[in-house]
Amino acid sequence: MGTNANGEITFSNPAAAALLGYAEAEMLGRRMHHLVHHSYPDGTPFPESECASYQTFQDGRPRTVDSEVFWRKDGSSIPVEYSTTPLKQGFAMVGAIVVFRDITQRKAALDAILDAKMAAEVANRAKSAFLANMSHELRTPLNAILGFADLMRREARTGRARLTAEQAENLATIHRSGEHLLGLINDVLDISKIESGRATCQPTDCDLHALLGELGELLRERATLKSPSLRVHWAATVPRHVRADATKLRQVLINLLGNAVKFTQQGSVLLAVDALRGEQGGRCRLRFAVSDTGPGIAAEEQAKLFQPFSQALAGVSPQEGSGLGLAISRQHVQLMGGDIAVHSAPGQGSRFSFELDFEVLKGAVPEAKAQRLVIGLEPGQPRYRVLIGDDIETNRQLLIKNLKPLGFALIEATDGEQALARWRDEQPDLILLDMRMPKMDGYEVARRIRAEEKRGRTPIIAVTASAFEEQRDEVLAAGCDEFLRKPFRDADLFELIGRHLKLAFVYAERAAPALHTAVDAARLGALPAALRAQLREALLVLDGARCGELAEQVAALDPELGAALGKQVKEMRFEELLGLCEAADAWTGT
Repeated sequence: MGTNANGEITFSNPAAAALLGYAEAEMLGRRMHHLVHHSYPDGTPFPESECASYQTFQDGRPRTVDSEVFWRKDGSSIPVEYSTTPLKQGFAMVGAIVVFRDITQRKAALDAILDAKMAAEVANRAKSAFLANMSHELRTPLNAILGFADLMRREARTGRARLTAEQAENLATIHRSGEHLLGLINDVLDISKIESGRATCQPTDCDLHALLGELGELLRERATLKSPSLRVHWAATVPRHVRADATKLRQVLINLLGNAVKFTQQGSVLLAVDALRGEQGGRCRLRFAVSDTGPGIAAEEQAKLFQPFSQALAGVSPQEGSGLGLAISRQHVQLMGGDIAVHSAPGQGSRFSFELDFEVLKGAVPEAKAQRLVIGLEPGQPRYRVLIGDDIETNRQLLIKNLKPLGFALIEATDGEQALARWRDEQPDLILLDMRMPKMDGYEVARRIRAEEKRGRTPIIAVTASAFEEQRDEVLAAGCDEFLRKPFRDADLFELIGRHLKLAFVYAERAAPALHTAVDAARLGALPAALRAQLREALLVLDGARCGELAEQVAALDPELGAALGKQVKEMRFEELLGLCEAADAWTGT
């Protein structure tokens, strides 16, 4: 279309007229401003001065508009993209050329994309809310399952309760299964955080050597059950103290080592850590490699290893697990600045490796306190009053049963309003506060206490089944001093209470150092077949006394093995020993 200096249309081609529903002759003389959709979405008209063509007439500069709307003859409107190019004679503006295009389809496609994006964001928020709520609902009963199991085990160890060998084994099974379920819940939450882009690195000062040593101890028992040997080795050039996200690094290594042990029936599993270059500018680069002598992984299975909810069978029966471990591990390694590489072939074992840069610390990292079994408080300390605010009876009872034997005076509150009232009336020395309660949540309780307190700050420990660790900041911002996540370990509970009340605990005597000699299938297989058969029979009927006698007979042949075997018998690890006996029979072909 062409216009004169007043913005009146002087010519129009057939396509422009057709798009607007006019005959060409009807277009002539109309002002451009009359074609432009002259109202805002709320119906408020906008002035002619906001029309792009009008502005071109005012300053003689071209304009391009990609989100305008034109009126049609029948009163409907269409979205358009148009440009206005000035026509001049010398310096005088005499008119303009207006070119426009119907962008209905493009706008519909864009609207669809925006709608889909909004729907995805809504779905993602809904999923996060669902997972948070479901995690809270699952972690709450798990808190009772694991908490009361720990309580019974502690009472057995301190002599306050007696358990038969079968009861102890059943209790260990309950605790082990609860820990496994908790791990699965955490895996689902981790993959949800990764998918929503909320996963972040949280580096802290870390004793890398201690972390690696703990991994070996943690997984050596599982490896012994399956019969492969497990070794953790780090080169002398690997620095001890580094700054790293120790939680994620530990989780990645546990996943990789756990998979290697799970799929390796015989042979060995090795975690090797090497320094690829020495310290440069306070930083170093380390390579972590987990190798096994398992069945290996075919190329077609390697392609799907890191997909969520997939498991490479590697020629064996399906394994337990969520199928999320490797997907989470790769995402964690990528967050830390690396990636996981896989080298494997059927029959040749597997090797998973990754490289990461670390800041090397000059000073030593404070050693973590060894967690010891608390059995009481040293004499001469005040009888502190502790307020327990939780709407779930089971949770309150777990805390009561942990704290009452130590001599605390305990005050209960079954909702937020009651917790606030009990604090006002009783003025406790410390508060254990659930954050999700009826009538008034823990956040509001903490805020009101902080606003009202006048006689010093009352320590508040949030004991919460919160799904996400990042909620720690919200809890602390509300006025709490600590964040204890359900299910919690009694040692963590006592450590926090002891720190804030400056308590001196009485601990159970330390157990004798663990023997370095492991009971393994190959070593058992070297024993006489008749002796192995007797041991297996005694284990089947859970005859601890007979097993002890047989351990002494083993000691006459192999003192170190006999001592290690006797230790495991005293710890009533009959199921593990039975599995090792069966593995030894398979190893010897008997």
